[in-house]
Amino acid sequence: CRRYWRQDKYADAARCLASAVKSLPEYNIYEPLARAWLKQNNEQQWQKTWDEYLRQEDFGLSQERARVNVAEYFMRHGRWNDALPYAETAAASGAQWALECAGDCFTGLGRYDQAEACFRGAAERYVASSPSWYFWCLRTGRGDIQAARTFVRRALANRFAAVNITYKLPFL
Repeated sequence: CRRYWRQDKYADAARCLASAVKSLPEYNIYEPLARAWLKQNNEQQWQKTWDEYLRQEDFGLSQERARVNVAEYFMRHGRWNDALPYAETAAASGAQWALECAGDCFTGLGRYDQAEACFRGAAERYVASSPSWYFWCLRTGRGDIQAARTFVRRALANRFAAVNITYKLPFL
């Protein structure tokens, strides 16, 4: 399969990978298979591949990663309503990147209250690593920027205090 991929023989790669998913139905096989379909400009088969994968039993976050992949593809093409069910379902996992994907989708749909709720939820759940709520407010000019700024300041102050660093961030 890899040889076909390196040689830009995407139809052969898709055939090989389609055979592989029958014996090993995992994300790491479905993902290049889906990409092979896109390389052939076959969006219908690409989506069918992901939807087939999403019907598999999963115990981790790989299905949420697949849903985010699909949602991001649709969002890049301005197809917000097509992206929404994938983004919302992924966000239900509570993963930071899935919440932020749903927030981006809601933003694209003009549903700013729901978008802010996603970014705020990601920030509150992942305090040490997610200033996304604040940056979403800055980027869109919407939301409670004062609360987001205060939240990020406190989170960073706590983080710096844990390592005995005093630093004032000029952009906050």
